[in-house]
Amino acid sequence: MADLWYALVATLLTAYVVLDGFDLGAGALHRVVARTDAERRAVLGAIGPYWDGNEVFLLAAGGTLFAAFSRALAVALSGLYLAVFLLLWSLVLRGISIEFRSHLADGMWRAVWDTVFQASSLALALLLGVALGTVVRGYPFGADGWFTLELFSTASPREARGIVDGYTLSVGAFALAALTMHGGRFLAWKTDGAVAERSLRAAEVAQGATAALWAAVTGLSWAYAPAVTAGFVARPLAWVCLAAALGSFAATRVLGRRGRHRDAFVASAGFLVGLLAMVAVAAWPTLVRDVGGARSLTVATARNADASLAAGLRWWFFAAALVAGYFVNLFRLHAGKKP
Repeated sequence: MADLWYALVATLLTAYVVLDGFDLGAGALHRVVARTDAERRAVLGAIGPYWDGNEVFLLAAGGTLFAAFSRALAVALSGLYLAVFLLLWSLVLRGISIEFRSHLADGMWRAVWDTVFQASSLALALLLGVALGTVVRGYPFGADGWFTLELFSTASPREARGIVDGYTLSVGAFALAALTMHGGRFLAWKTDGAVAERSLRAAEVAQGATAALWAAVTGLSWAYAPAVTAGFVARPLAWVCLAAALGSFAATRVLGRRGRHRDAFVASAGFLVGLLAMVAVAAWPTLVRDVGGARSLTVATARNADASLAAGLRWWFFAAALVAGYFVNLFRLHAGKKP
């Protein structure tokens, strides 16, 4: 049952990246593809029905981790307080900027909040990638089973001294490029005119950057995350996920150039799903990895009581059905381009 809960956590985190990822990417492109106030309102209008609902998946993933693997959540968060606060502040500032922008019909007021919106979106995409990098590489557990990390480190990534170092920053840059591509595909689908044209061009540029950074991160992972790369090599399912990611990556470019922007966006989502599924399969059964290897928390060592897992499972699927129905209806109601 613990393995099932692992899969549920991975599913929720993947759903968050795919769904909130497109409005993070749209935010990162906000002042690039939108040059006038009307164009910027068009970008905000495109993500308006979705962005706050998308963030629910991050809360759901945290709640599922607490319900199933509370020890792993406690150990991970204890050493990452500053990073968590940066993530929360970015989420707060992003929400405030969307809500406050139209409170005053003043050019400077709106320009400030547009800048905050773009900066917080960029920071969130980068921080999410850095977080993935630290999860894949691991943490320097102490003899007491806990760890702490500096925010920045110039030491070798093998020493895992900092949250942001050469390896995790490369994963962060890759995540930023991938989500920018994803957001550009979404805006090309949901907007018209100059914004759609610029979004398509931005998505193409971001896809090229994503390909280059993907190759770089893959090479660095062999050097600095050997446990996960070994898991990838040994598990056929991870290869299937990689094939799905590669196929979706190619499809989003072909479909975008053919003007099938909705399908290109779906293919972009498929790329992210395949990539994150590959990481989840390769990392299993480890939840919080010790770079030394001796004190890692796995689904077996960090699991909560079986009775709690069984009781929580019934409520989880009930809530999941409600959320799935909500999002299906949301996308159906807001089908097509935004005016």
